[in-house]
Amino acid sequence: MTINQSKKIQKLLLSTVIGINALVFSNCKKDALSVPDVQNTSTHASATTMLIETSATTPSYNIENSLPSGYVKDGSRDYTTYLQKAILDNSNITFPAFPILINDTGLLIPSNRTLTFSEGSELWLKPSSKSGYKMLELRSATNVTLVKPVLKGDRRNHIGTTGEWGNGISINGGSNITILSPKTTEFWGDGIYIGVEQGVIPKNITIKNAFAQQNRRNGITVVAADGLLLESPYTGFSNGTLPMAGIAFEPNSNDQEIKNVVINNPKTESNLGAGIFLSLGNLMGAGQKKVSVVVNNHIDVKSKVGVRAGSRISDGTSTIQGDLVFTNPKWSQNTERAIKTLLYTENDCHIIISNPIIRDLNDRQLTKIETIEYLNYKLNINRTAYREITFSDNWPLLTTAPPPITTSPIGALITAIHAGGAAVTASNGITYQADNSFSGGSVYKNLNEILNTTDDALFQSERNGNFSYNIPVSSGTYEITFRFAEIYWGAAGKRQFDILTEGNEIVSDLDLFSMAGKNSPLDIVKEVEVTDGTLNMQFISNLNKAKISAFHITKKL
Repeated sequence: MTINQSKKIQKLLLSTVIGINALVFSNCKKDALSVPDVQNTSTHASATTMLIETSATTPSYNIENSLPSGYVKDGSRDYTTYLQKAILDNSNITFPAFPILINDTGLLIPSNRTLTFSEGSELWLKPSSKSGYKMLELRSATNVTLVKPVLKGDRRNHIGTTGEWGNGISINGGSNITILSPKTTEFWGDGIYIGVEQGVIPKNITIKNAFAQQNRRNGITVVAADGLLLESPYTGFSNGTLPMAGIAFEPNSNDQEIKNVVINNPKTESNLGAGIFLSLGNLMGAGQKKVSVVVNNHIDVKSKVGVRAGSRISDGTSTIQGDLVFTNPKWSQNTERAIKTLLYTENDCHIIISNPIIRDLNDRQLTKIETIEYLNYKLNINRTAYREITFSDNWPLLTTAPPPITTSPIGALITAIHAGGAAVTASNGITYQADNSFSGGSVYKNLNEILNTTDDALFQSERNGNFSYNIPVSSGTYEITFRFAEIYWGAAGKRQFDILTEGNEIVSDLDLFSMAGKNSPLDIVKEVEVTDGTLNMQFISNLNKAKISAFHITKKL
């Protein structure tokens, strides 16, 4: 048996032993953050024929073929012009499985296009000083399909201070558009925007499984639509500039429309405005305007208001008619006195609510009588317009709260741990907890000065040997920053080890001295996707002992 064969067998055995420990640890935990599936119990008849799904009939072109020689795969160079040319020249395009940087000129998507984003593919926006931009723009486009686009905005490092119109996906006019599983996060304005183009109202728009979080204005904004299906959207943590809603309907003038809209199974949380916001006042004008919006199985947790809908008082010559239908809504712990100012339209628009479940700030479910009183009197829901609140015979009175939708917003710190040491606050502002959540390994400390840092205490202790860390998290993508310093060996080739996350090797034969020298810090950043409720990290020794000084974990998606 060769030395290499012996090493491989040793690594396999160690990984198996540590993996069994991690599995036992993981199975002891229930993922309390998952939300049970909700059943769509209602369909709006006027929307049943509005959807047209496009399909690709030509071979897919790998956009990687259009990038320049020597292109990078780390999102550090701007390839906007190369991408735009490829999109104009090809009708069916596949994006490669790595991040690509584009500037605030954005990418214009013409008609009859299918763009598919491979797993791991992302578009990052180069920091902008503009008050508005459109990262992906569909302008008067028809028959377009976007599959799993992942877009990251610039709100964290935006150069300017004015404006609120920096959008991820912008649909202006057009028709027969399908967007599947889009992720739009951290935009200066809205994650997804749907509006008019030269007076043309968007028609037959389908967006499924959207994820929009930590956008500065709204997760999804709809200025006008005639035929819109939002299937299972998630919108959370909208904050920064009004209205800061999860999903907002905001027509600008009387010649626009909000009709044939169906939203199935939306989940909204922790928006500084409403979970769903319908600002209908600008539809008023000459004659009557008819709206139709159906929302099935809405769950909102801890937004300022669960749903807010209203307009100015009719002047007697113009009204807003139609239906706003909310079936099986669950509005929990809304911070502005539960659901203050819910639905106060002063026109002939019908407000129909069936089987509402409301939980107060103390997370107690209101009874039927309390719910009716809350909607009718505290919220002034019964004015001149027609309102209807109904309860079925099997309306549930829940004694325990439903689980939260997520634990934290994009970019939030999940945990930080000082391996082998006590709690310490580092120069990056992060407080690393005393060592915890580990299995196996030993502690070693050395008080030698650490070069090129003021965080000596963070690197003067370590956990070493063969060991693992098991961190409870909700399903999602996380970024781990591993922090090291070689405080024992004084030459290369003395220590080599591997790091595995979720059973996959992400760092191989790491030699700290060869990369950073002795007593000098080294950070390694990796991404990991978690689907089982526990983030497992394993450290496996190849030559002498594996080690870690500290690590911190942030939410990425």
